[in-house]
Amino acid sequence: MITAEVYSDIQIVQGADFTRDIEFDLVDVDQHDWYGTIAKDNKGTSFAHGSTTVTKINFTIVKLDTDSTNSSITISLTPTQTRGFSDDFEGVWDLYSAPDADTAKRVRQVQGDVVVSPSVGLSDATFTNLS
Repeated sequence: MITAEVYSDIQIVQGADFTRDIEFDLVDVDQHDWYGTIAKDNKGTSFAHGSTTVTKINFTIVKLDTDSTNSSITISLTPTQTRGFSDDFEGVWDLYSAPDADTAKRVRQVQGDVVVSPSVGLSDATFTNLS
């Protein structure tokens, strides 16, 4: 369970889907707009991401359908997005909410450090079914 203004580090594997479910105690996620991003630092420093240079990468954010209390979301990145980070990328991330799209009332709900781990062979992996 994550409550307001929590610190939580994340580790991302290059070339793999990244998802993190976040549950809130006192936030109805339907009553807020959401914004989450990864950056090199809080100064807007540029970094290489694939063949481009960027200052941030945004998460896709969706409400968890299985949550009847309207208190959970999922943040995610695609394999293409995670593959774009360099092997040694370290940065920061945060997730903001704003009630009813009122960005003057935005609240940072979660923040933390980001570490990207290189994949040894995920791009050409052959998976074995053991059933």
